[in-house]
Amino acid sequence: MFSYCSHGSFYMVEPRLLPKLLAMIALFASLSPGAATAAMKVTREFRSGAWAIGVYADENTGAFMFCIGASPDRRDVVMSVALDPSYRWGLVFSADRWLLSRTMDIPVRVRIDTGPWFDTNAIVMTRRSVYVPVSQDNDLLELFRHGQRLQLYDGGNLYFDLSGTRQLMSDLAACVAAEVAKQAPAASSSVAPQAAASAAAGPTAKAKNEERQITSGSGIFISDLGHVLTNNHVVERCAKIHVRRNADAEAPATIIARDTTNDLALLVSDLHVEAKEVAIFRGSAPVRAGESIAVYGFPLPGALSSSGNIVSGDVTALAGLGDDARYFQISAPIQPGNSGGPLLDFSGLVIGIVNAKLNGIAVAEATGDLPQNVNFAIKESVITSFLEAHSVAYESRAPANKLDLPGVAERAQQFTALVVCVP
Repeated sequence: MFSYCSHGSFYMVEPRLLPKLLAMIALFASLSPGAATAAMKVTREFRSGAWAIGVYADENTGAFMFCIGASPDRRDVVMSVALDPSYRWGLVFSADRWLLSRTMDIPVRVRIDTGPWFDTNAIVMTRRSVYVPVSQDNDLLELFRHGQRLQLYDGGNLYFDLSGTRQLMSDLAACVAAEVAKQAPAASSSVAPQAAASAAAGPTAKAKNEERQITSGSGIFISDLGHVLTNNHVVERCAKIHVRRNADAEAPATIIARDTTNDLALLVSDLHVEAKEVAIFRGSAPVRAGESIAVYGFPLPGALSSSGNIVSGDVTALAGLGDDARYFQISAPIQPGNSGGPLLDFSGLVIGIVNAKLNGIAVAEATGDLPQNVNFAIKESVITSFLEAHSVAYESRAPANKLDLPGVAERAQQFTALVVCVP
């Protein structure tokens, strides 16, 4: 495979040579405008199991560009996995013996285990490295995370061991999240002079009004790396975001991914919880209409309890308005501030995220009747697809011991966060 214009003997890759290979790999950065010609530097290196991860930044500006993990395979061709700040991933293959033409695009097929073939072109980035575009399709990502072997075919076969890719993708996502969070203060500093000038002029009526518009919602800690899941509408107009859990002090948070279609947002915060305290999803166990559920969150902060509130109800329908299959309809009452909080079964497992309530006044005006407790939550399947698309690991398991409502509340308190939005 990729034998075009190549010569020389097989080259066994030693760990000390991985930075050199990764430096070549980084040239695949044409995913970002102008990055193909950017000088790259390694700012940090660490390991994910047997995979070697390097953090790459623009040599001139210091701006973060990629986290790249090199395969532990001891062979002449090295496979690496790269994740950029937008959480797009791709594969790069490098070999010291290759002498490739930059004008080549090489038709290849990619297969994971016995799954379907994916047809694509390998793009020559340097004379010794190629970039293989990878679909951002969730199904392919899931195959990669759980697969045993990747097969690459261009008339010949190359096989790559996928052991440890689940942890690798999680560590790459955490790596990107950490680097993006580091860049956030630098990004905000570019508007500091303008903000200072406005402050010097004294508070305007608009500024005073905006101060009064601080809003909040709820969120769910889904990893011990500070990842918090919430609704996009909770954080979409925030200049600053803070999170806290129960009586913990508030900590800053940064948005690292959004899904505006499904109203989801992923934050990374400076507040970390223990691994045993993160939310656990219910997994493949189906939710039934009529099943008892609970909602936990921080509704009406400042008016209601600062330690969180729990209410119970039922799943009244397995679809939302207009039979939208992304949602559950629930009878548990919700208030402003519940958005982004967990919908739980009575094993304390997360089956959804609270999203919206029916506008009672609008319905009453249209029908003459006031609806009672018609609320909606985004299903777990939509949430986990979002997390997988951004390579964020999460826990799931089947329901086990049934808890009473206080027991569910105690479990929810461990991973539910108040999310404060400062406009």
